[in-house]
Amino acid sequence: MNFQRARNIQAKAERWDEIVNSTLSLFERTSYANITIKDIAQKTSFTRGNIYKYISTKEEIFLEIIIRDSKKWINDLQKTISTNMEIDDFLELWCKTTYKHKRLIQLFTLLPFVIEKNVSLEKLAAFKSKFFKNLEPMPYIIKQAFPNLEQNDVISFVQAQYYFSVGILPVADPDDIQRKALELSGADYVVPDFYNELHNHLKIYLIGLLK
Repeated sequence: MNFQRARNIQAKAERWDEIVNSTLSLFERTSYANITIKDIAQKTSFTRGNIYKYISTKEEIFLEIIIRDSKKWINDLQKTISTNMEIDDFLELWCKTTYKHKRLIQLFTLLPFVIEKNVSLEKLAAFKSKFFKNLEPMPYIIKQAFPNLEQNDVISFVQAQYYFSVGILPVADPDDIQRKALELSGADYVVPDFYNELHNHLKIYLIGLLK
């Protein structure tokens, strides 16, 4: 690789970092639906026209965020989960680590119905390749904690923890307007705790797999 090409690759990576960081800054204080390419460009050092040299839709940026966040999540699980663990100890670490990466779960809820619908086939295929590559260590992490778990059951747990996380978070993490609406409705409803709900559901599932 020559020096000029290396500089170009580095410059492109730096631009991507700037786009991602600007998008995350917006996502921290507004909803996904309200974020526009114009908003993102205004928070970067380059123009709206130049930003289209890197992305075609905002969804492409969020695919990149999912790639980065999923890698961090898996890395944290690898650091946290040890060998031959008790079920409760394993689930405590798993659920706490997963909630630490709440943004990733939020984006998982949008992924199939919103984000993936507005990117090209080429971009989506590239995303899925990188994403599933990031997930490759997950079965080994689980197998490390439970060596006697069959491989099919390991895969089943991986799928179940995804389904439970994505299903629980939207009802366990309402925004201010949703909380106020619940209060005004007079409904006898208690917002569930994400950690407790995920822990309890996964415990029932994992006990069944380990029998």
